[in-house]
Amino acid sequence: MATDPFTHVHNAFWTLLEANTVITGLVPTTNRLKLDNTASPEVPPDIGIFDEPVLRVRPTQGVGGLLTTSSGSNVKLIYLIEFAVGERYINDFYPLFWAIVCALSKWEATMEALEWLGGTAGADQHFVKLCKLIEVPSQWTNRGVASRQPGWFTAMACEVSMWFKTSDMQA
Repeated sequence: MATDPFTHVHNAFWTLLEANTVITGLVPTTNRLKLDNTASPEVPPDIGIFDEPVLRVRPTQGVGGLLTTSSGSNVKLIYLIEFAVGERYINDFYPLFWAIVCALSKWEATMEALEWLGGTAGADQHFVKLCKLIEVPSQWTNRGVASRQPGWFTAMACEVSMWFKTSDMQA
């Protein structure tokens, strides 16, 4: 189990995505790039041009308000849910896009239920306070997750706002 809250959020995204049977049917396990110690962070060399779609969740940027108040700190991280379908036709793109949107329909409740066990015992350890989908650019390109052939690529930017007690962070 993860000991830091950021890994909890990253893992929760994967839990949501892999609970959707359309996603698991469209994206083979080997093409779900989790960027953890169970898989290579790069596209495996045996993924060929016809092996897409490829799906990846990764952090991209963050904003911290350390010591936002005398008792707490706010950290906002933006995670990208990136996927490439390797096809030029929009009807090959939309089924996966829709499945990801459906999987994310429960993300606020899932994220806000996460508990960080590094905090003060008995205190409110639900650290995620706000989730926002902030950008969903899509493009037809050969610069997607796998970069093997032209096709549709999307990077859904998901902002997760977290709140921590300063005393827990300094323990």
